[in-house]
Formats: sequence, C-alpha cells, structure tokens
Amino acid sequence: MSVRGLLSTVGQAPSPPPTTPAQPSTTARANTSPLARRGEPPPPGVTEQAGFFSGGESGCVGLEDGPPPLRLYLDTTTIMSPRKFLLCFPGFAKGRPLTLEAIRPDGTVRRLGGSRYFGGGRFVSVLPGDPFGRYVLRARQDDITASADVTVAPAAEPTVLLVNATAYPRLGRPVRLAVGGFPPNKPARIHAYVRSSLSQASGQYVTSLDVPTDGYGQGMLTIPTRPDDPGGCSGILLPGQRRLVHLFCFASS
Repeated sequence: MSVRGLLSTVGQAPSPPPTTPAQPSTTARANTSPLARRGEPPPPGVTEQAGFFSGGESGCVGLEDGPPPLRLYLDTTTIMSPRKFLLCFPGFAKGRPLTLEAIRPDGTVRRLGGSRYFGGGRFVSVLPGDPFGRYVLRARQDDITASADVTVAPAAEPTVLLVNATAYPRLGRPVRLAVGGFPPNKPARIHAYVRSSLSQASGQYVTSLDVPTDGYGQGMLTIPTRPDDPGGCSGILLPGQRRLVHLFCFASS
C-alpha cells in the first residue's frame, strides 16, 4: 500500500510562524557510511543497547463487515504530524475501484488514490509540508460515499516516521525519515540502532543523526545506502524515550 502526505510534496514546509523561517531538508552527513556500517561509541547518556517498542497501528480485522457506515473508521481523529494512520472501509466491496480524496483546510481537493480495494484498509501519512487544520477524507465506490473529519496538528513531543512507501527498502536506495515535536529551528538529534533481524528484541547503537527543523520543529532526513551494505533492521531512539521506534528492515536481494 502506498504512503503519501495529505497535501503537499514531501519536504515542502508549511508557512512558519513569524520570524521563524523554515529551514530546508537535509541529507545525512557527507563522507560517512550508511547506518549499518557505522560503529561509533554512544554519546554520554545514550545507552549502547535498547529494546524495541512492540506496539503498532490497530488493524481493520472485523471492522469491514456490515453495511456501509456514515463515516470512515479511524484509530484517531487528531493526527499529530508527522504520522502514518490507517483508514478502514466497512461495507465497501473488495476487488472494485475505490476513490479516496482529501479536502484540505483551504477547501481545495487532493486525490489520494483510485485503485482497486482488496480490504485491510489503507495507510495515509501526514508529513512536514502538510498544513495544519481540519481535513475531510472522502471515499467513493459506485454509489457508496463515506467521509471522516480529521484535524492535523504539530506533534507535542518528539516523533519519527519512515517516509518510504515500504518498510522493506532495498539496499542502494535512500531511506527518508520525517521528524516532528522538536524545538523549532534547532537540530533535532536522534539516535540510530540496528538489529540483525526482527527476532532480536534489542538493537545496537550505531550513530546519532542531526536533522535541521523548521519553525514548527519538523524536518526531513535522507540516509543513503549502498548495495553492498549489510542488511538488518533499524530503529530510532528519541529524546526522553527508553524504547526504540522500529522503522524498517532492508529487503533481501
């Protein structure tokens, strides 16, 4: 399933508050190895190993039976940017085209997809560059229409999101992250860990990354990889957290 922002192209920052102009997106430090090749000692106060958070988004199992609802199912109606959230479509037929669109705070409409729907819901991401405010999400299939209101707001605490459309990127292709909830216009420091597989409960520290943020405390980071890099799964330790946020595992070639 594709992952996209609700409104604007990735990396385009919203208009910042007065006197705090947005800063551009960034790329991981030049002349350094990708995540799995780094072996730096952790900085003071950062643990060498950390466990992974085991939670996740609720699924659509059991929520897609019965007649079409008046509203779409959401696990929340307030989206703290950046974040990926799940839409479920009770009563919509599987195997038929389903059109999904977002009415933005300024009243303009963005189409989010019109492919065939095979059940299980669809993920939508809110990214830096998507304006804050009220959105109306609307789904159509033949003569069936359903809608849901969501409010997009800046994250109140540090958060990180994988922007790539898949959680299993291939080595040699860049990995893109979005962060939010950090102090505005200051580098957001996040700590990267690696484990060899999903079966491992903890990850080993490999490096810390600084992400420039805009006037809302949001930013983007691009991490390059090489085809000959070792595989594994990566997670991020955020300030004030004890558990890692699992982000991705490199796909087998």
